[in-house]
Amino acid sequence: CEDVCTNVPHDWHVFGHETVDCAWYSVSNRCQNYGSLWQNEGHTANTACCVCGGGKVSRVNPFPSVLPSTMPTQFPSQSQEPTSQPSTQAPTMSNWPTLSPTQMASNPPTMSLQPTTRDWAQERDALIALYHATNGDDWYDNTDWLNDDVSFCDGWLGVKCNANDDVTTIDLHQRNLQGSLPSELGIFRNLNGLYLENNLLSGTIPSELGLLTQLQDLFLFGNVLTGSIPTELGLLNNFQKLYLQENMLTGTMPDQVCALRDVQGSGDLVVDCGEVQCGSECCTQCCLDGGA
Repeated sequence: CEDVCTNVPHDWHVFGHETVDCAWYSVSNRCQNYGSLWQNEGHTANTACCVCGGGKVSRVNPFPSVLPSTMPTQFPSQSQEPTSQPSTQAPTMSNWPTLSPTQMASNPPTMSLQPTTRDWAQERDALIALYHATNGDDWYDNTDWLNDDVSFCDGWLGVKCNANDDVTTIDLHQRNLQGSLPSELGIFRNLNGLYLENNLLSGTIPSELGLLTQLQDLFLFGNVLTGSIPTELGLLNNFQKLYLQENMLTGTMPDQVCALRDVQGSGDLVVDCGEVQCGSECCTQCCLDGGA
């Protein structure tokens, strides 16, 4: 018998304004980077697509089901049978690595998405996702965005790259961005600055921003973001400025984020003190009703 895999279901995810199927994930490392991000009818690409290790596996017999007319009545016997079977018990680890209290709070943030590699095409896909998610056609200035004849490093307004064509800066402040931040932003592993302040961004802060481990500046102030501040921002070990004020965020500043200042002994962390609870030992500035 042979195992045959089929995708379930087909054409099941909308990427920006584009409907994609499992074949889209066969390119590069898309299964690894995006396979667990979106869900439809209880499936992600990693569980629905054969190329991602999912799908429905069925067993078929490649040979005709024809039996010989006569079968032997006796079979040779085995004088010895194995007395023991190999152990199927998974190996265990007695000593797991731990973080000291000065490096992280007692409950460190976890990430379901952990891309280990990315390439030029994936960063371009992520920029396109940002464009569509924030109504790029209505930005005040979207010069050369989505232009196939121009590299995003050389011409897409607000995007800067290093010598290796890794995106290092995305600056779209006061550009009339409307909509929610896409989780694909987590792919920019060499991003130093994300400046999206003074727009009309809504929805929650995606936890995938915690994957931006080289990020120094995160400017999200002056939007209409809601929900709580994700604990995954506590993974931003290189942060210098984290400005979240003038939004509609609620809850308490996560201990994991406060722990960053304990480790570095510096860094600006600003929120709206009327909505987000953050002590002076954590936040460097607390804004009330849009003021300092």
